[in-house]
Amino acid sequence: MNNKPNVPEETGLVTLNLRKFSFRTDMKVNGWLFVAALTNFASIMLLHSNTPRIFHPQEKDWPVVIRAIIELLPMFISLLWIPHRYWLVLLLVLPLIYMATAIIRRVSEMDEMWRKIVTEALAFSAIATGFTCISYMFLHDMGAPEFRAQWAFCIMWAYYGIGLFFSWRRYK
Repeated sequence: MNNKPNVPEETGLVTLNLRKFSFRTDMKVNGWLFVAALTNFASIMLLHSNTPRIFHPQEKDWPVVIRAIIELLPMFISLLWIPHRYWLVLLLVLPLIYMATAIIRRVSEMDEMWRKIVTEALAFSAIATGFTCISYMFLHDMGAPEFRAQWAFCIMWAYYGIGLFFSWRRYK
């Protein structure tokens, strides 16, 4: 048994060895994160009304598109901080975004009755899936198998079918 107290300086994690420290290496590793922090500070100073407006003292609001670009710029810059091997994983999100926009476009093109039926079915599906996933955590604590993310997707579509049936029957 080791009775020696944990001293942070002995681990080498806390001390700053100036002989081994390189500002250039630090900027290679954390440069994009630093730029993201600066652009986030600039967006707060430019757009949020509860902070003093340094860059534009007039009280005129900016167009929504420019505000969105300024607000999202730090997020996109911080993505550059992620190692490049993880960018391929982010590409898998693109089909999901396309699928979501296609569903929204399809629902908006429906007539009022079907839009109401589908919206109620989607709301039922979201709420029931959330309750099922949260409830399964308690079952997992009692020894149930580990919950997979694919199950939630399948459960969501099953609940959507159930909600669509009952909502359609209600307005029949």
